[in-house]
Formats: sequence, structure tokens, C-alpha cells
Amino acid sequence: MGFIYGQAVCPQFTLGKKKMAGVGCEIAATYNALRLLGRDASFAEILRDYEKAGYVMRGFVQGDMGTDPFSIGDFLKAHGTDCVSYTNYDALASVMAEYKNSREVYILSFWNRNTVFGGLHTVAAYTSPNDGKFHVFNRYNNSTKEAVFSSLGDYVPKNRFVVGYRLLAS
Repeated sequence: MGFIYGQAVCPQFTLGKKKMAGVGCEIAATYNALRLLGRDASFAEILRDYEKAGYVMRGFVQGDMGTDPFSIGDFLKAHGTDCVSYTNYDALASVMAEYKNSREVYILSFWNRNTVFGGLHTVAAYTSPNDGKFHVFNRYNNSTKEAVFSSLGDYVPKNRFVVGYRLLAS
């Protein structure tokens, strides 16, 4: 399986009792980020490991709220990938600007709207030394290619940011 550009085109895996296409953005982001680092990642194993570790959230049924975005760092570290987590938007934006001309991999979680009731979305992204831009996978569920932005601020508004991770190649 190649990169996941939009989770709706994923195979119809389930996360808890829900279809991955509707609630699996953290899984897709983790998978894409590991692939961006050059790791041989198995989508099915990542999904299974998130479920086994208890990272799947529950509203009415298991999985209807996706997975806990704050568990991503724990998952990565447990699977041999060092990362730095950011809950401060300005700190992450500063790091991304500093390293925009080098290949850096990120996972970002943010609210879809200005309220928690709009849902949460998580994406994998990287900065490219070729263009100094910020490339995003799975911008929308039905995306078919990477989306490209000049900066974090051009994609994620500060008031919607939840947590971000900078993955460190080891």
C-alpha cells in the first residue's frame, strides 16, 4: 500500500466498530509519517497496535471518536521512533519555519472548526528542501494528492491547533 492521500480511499479497515475511512486519521497520519521516514510500515499492524494499546476513543461505540491524538507520541516511541511533541502552536510554527528547507516529518492534530463539536483531524506532513514548502497528506478524506502550503499558519489556524509531533530520524 502506498501513501494515504485521503483516508476515504483506504481499504475498508475498521477501527473499533467504525469504518477507518471516517475515523482513522491518526492511524493514516502515523502510517504516512513512518513511510516518509523511510520505514517499512504495515497499515494493518499500526491499526492493531493502536487498538491493543487502548488508544481508541469511545463516544457511543468503540472507535466512533477515532484515536487519542495525544497517544501518537507514545505509539511512536514504543515503536522505536523518537519525536518531540508540541502543544504550543508558536513553538511548533517556529521549528517548522527554522527547518523548512530541510526534510522534516510531522504529525499534526487540530479541530476541524472553531469548536470541539466539529471534530478533530490529524495529518502527516513534511517540509521539503526542494521548495521550502509544507506538504500535507490526507488534508481531506477524499484527497488524491498532497496539499502544499507555505507555512503551518497557512494550513492550521492557531485557535484550532491541538498537538503536533516532529519525528526524528534515528
